Amino acid sequence: MKHILSLILVVCLQSSLLQGQKVEDLFDAYVDENSAGYIQPLADLFTANLHTGTREWSSIDTSFYIRIGMVASISYPSTKQKTFLAKTDPDFTPLVAGDTRVPTIIGSIQPVYVDGVNSTQYVYPGGYNLGSFPLATPQVTIGGIFHTEFMGRYFAFELDDDLGKISMLGLGLRHSLNPYLKMIPLDLSIGYLYQKFEDAPYLVHNTHLMSLHVGKSGRIWSAQLIGAFQSARTDIEYQYTRNAETKVNKINLSNKQAMAIELSAALRLAFINVHSSIQYSGSVTAAAGVSLQF
Repeated sequence: MKHILSLILVVCLQSSLLQGQKVEDLFDAYVDENSAGYIQPLADLFTANLHTGTREWSSIDTSFYIRIGMVASISYPSTKQKTFLAKTDPDFTPLVAGDTRVPTIIGSIQPVYVDGVNSTQYVYPGGYNLGSFPLATPQVTIGGIFHTEFMGRYFAFELDDDLGKISMLGLGLRHSLNPYLKMIPLDLSIGYLYQKFEDAPYLVHNTHLMSLHVGKSGRIWSAQLIGAFQSARTDIEYQYTRNAETKVNKINLSNKQAMAIELSAALRLAFINVHSSIQYSGSVTAAAGVSLQF
């Protein structure tokens, strides 16, 4: 159970959001149809986070280059992402019929109580009151090859015995359209990026990003507007125990926000590049990066 929460713990422990509670106590409360609604915002935030700040420069130079750097990004949940409509257990009869709006995993820590017949109560657990979702990713970009640049991202590390091993792989490319549209005085390009985050065999998060880039660049500066279509799938599988019986819960999620728009700017100071981005895809994500160019 603890393994599949590695992603949550990386953020929540860093932000001191556990507040003395065991993570499995909160998560195990949802092993029915409410599971997907409870976790969905975390998957959406992670998708937006991975897709922001990945392209440092508007143009693709014709001379060969390599950029090695790091991108730090942070997503801010929207108010809408902090609650969802949940259903009570079929064996519970509420006094007022209908679904109840309750916290998602990033929502309020306060539980919600629903009164039932015969003085019974149904309790929905609270979330982590997550104010932001940070991530840092190393990145290598190789360009100047047939008007194309290639990008790679990777990290892998082991946490303690309770959290398991986390890995992330990203592979992408971007191709300039300017050789075919020489009359347009803007930098035009199209791109594709695939990324996979894994805490096998408990959690796998796959994302695809297809993007159109329109920008302008000078000798030391660059600015671009990016319109993108994003697709993501999060598969979670874990064991839980109810009434001394061990069962398996499987959750399959797709991203809710397919379209994304991003504005970015960059500066080149000698062999050092710095860039920043802001993206909107249902929530706001900001990113900043630095790289060495050779």
